[in-house]
Amino acid sequence: MSRSPVLSDPGVLWASLAAFLASLVLALVARGLAGDEEALHYLMGRYAPSQPELFLRTSGRPLVTLALALPAQAGFLAARLSAALVTALGALALARLSRATGWLTPLWFVAFLFLQPFFTAHAATAMTEPYAAALVAWGLLAFVERRWLVLAVVAALMPLARMESRAFWPFVLAALIHARAWRFALLLPLPLLIWNLLGSLSNGDLLWLLHQSN
Repeated sequence: MSRSPVLSDPGVLWASLAAFLASLVLALVARGLAGDEEALHYLMGRYAPSQPELFLRTSGRPLVTLALALPAQAGFLAARLSAALVTALGALALARLSRATGWLTPLWFVAFLFLQPFFTAHAATAMTEPYAAALVAWGLLAFVERRWLVLAVVAALMPLARMESRAFWPFVLAALIHARAWRFALLLPLPLLIWNLLGSLSNGDLLWLLHQSN
């Protein structure tokens, strides 16, 4: 039986662990909020289980609210720690990407990630950025590894974390068509259609998501 790419490559494992430890420290030493939106995301995650309509709010982003729903029950720090874990998962994808491309070492890939001030400022916060960054990282890995179904699924989920990440769709679509995997492109709008359907059922507006974006 083949071993996991992570377990069989200590460099990837250590780079991912380093990312988690760095994010953990950031979560523990941070003072105050990263912004008003962090309080919003935390509160939406905390109360969404008792008020399910919060899962649909565009201000919270469904994927982020869903991811925060459980840890937020344990408090604000737990919500930040869950974001640190998500950052580590994104770093894991970048560490594997370094092996797949042969560019630098996994640790250097992760180091350059944390050298970006905006990313580091949000790496361990209850914001949308850690989730969006992790999805982008896994999407890049899927592209390099030519895993077209995974690429399509990851790209389809991106707007549920950051709506503007739909800007990646033309590039994903071009890659799928070039790889003759265009059928997977049909998955791209599926999460948004489901999101709109759920909103329509609760609000009676067939174009609910479009009107929420205006």
